[in-house]
Amino acid sequence: MLLAIIFVLSFFEKAGIAGKALFQSFVFLVGKAVFAIPLILVISGLVFFFTRYQKFLGGVILAALFLTLGISGIFGAENGGWLGKIITLPLLKLFGAWVAQIILGGIIIIGGVIFWHLLKQPRPEAKEEKPTLAKAPAAKPSLIKRIFGPRFKVKEVEPTPFFGREGKQ
Repeated sequence: MLLAIIFVLSFFEKAGIAGKALFQSFVFLVGKAVFAIPLILVISGLVFFFTRYQKFLGGVILAALFLTLGISGIFGAENGGWLGKIITLPLLKLFGAWVAQIILGGIIIIGGVIFWHLLKQPRPEAKEEKPTLAKAPAAKPSLIKRIFGPRFKVKEVEPTPFFGREGKQ
């Protein structure tokens, strides 16, 4: 989130020398897609606050990379910066303009779906009545218990009275 604020301030030359260098380096890398970077960073920050997963950093990085590459590629070789050239030129040569745009749109959608999945909260499950002992269905033993479980049955034996040393009760 903080990095997104720094990016936005660098658009207006209010982030000092470091902000200017950051802005210029990202313009070189992703071209006009640099204006989407703060949005991607804000979404990434939201994932840190609201995700239900404990291990999510890889997904956040992958989603941010897909969105950045896709947007940069859509801007193309002229306005997409260095990454836009690397992605767009091979796609244009192999598939043509229309299919290249469809592939890049698909990459953007994939990045968005990853972010959406990371931010999606679990649905509250409907509360089901817990079965009581009278209603409880007989549980089937698992396959492993059926294969490796003991093959004997336990027989109940009535307790015998305890006799002391003298044989008296």
